[in-house]
Amino acid sequence: MSTWHIIGTAFSIGFGIFILWMLVDCIKNVDDKDDRVIWALFILFGGVIVAPVYFVQRYLPRRRAS
Repeated sequence: MSTWHIIGTAFSIGFGIFILWMLVDCIKNVDDKDDRVIWALFILFGGVIVAPVYFVQRYLPRRRAS
């Protein structure tokens, strides 16, 4: 196995865990049912792009407020 293959695999697994974390956070913490469904579908089908957007738009402000 090459070094790049190992790095790519680690990055893919890490980002998959991040997407799953954002999906679980969305399901547990978004109050409005319609928003929850929309965000969850967006994260599920557009994970690579949408999960970081959710993290910045919803997760970080909620953590800073508490």
